[in-house]
Amino acid sequence: MHNSQHFHLDTPQPLALRLGAGDMVQVTRGCIWLTLEGHARDVWLNAHDTWSVPLGAKVWFSADAAAAFTVSSQSAPPRAKGTSRQGARIPADWAPA
Repeated sequence: MHNSQHFHLDTPQPLALRLGAGDMVQVTRGCIWLTLEGHARDVWLNAHDTWSVPLGAKVWFSADAAAAFTVSSQSAPPRAKGTSRQGARIPADWAPA
């Protein structure tokens, strides 16, 4: 099964998602940076860039200005960790952590 979910970041507050190995992140608008749990280096992505998650982990998504991205998975959709912060819209069909 293939699942894709679209997110909008409208605030500098990070959004944490639990992603699986091989999940794909594609930026559709703006610039985001990703912080992978347990790793010291961030990943920076601009509009139309894609990144494959190397291993299952919690990933924090951040943006300076409004940005949008899609997460695609071959399995169940990733789960949002914690509560939705103002400006970070999480699709209603995503399971809470």
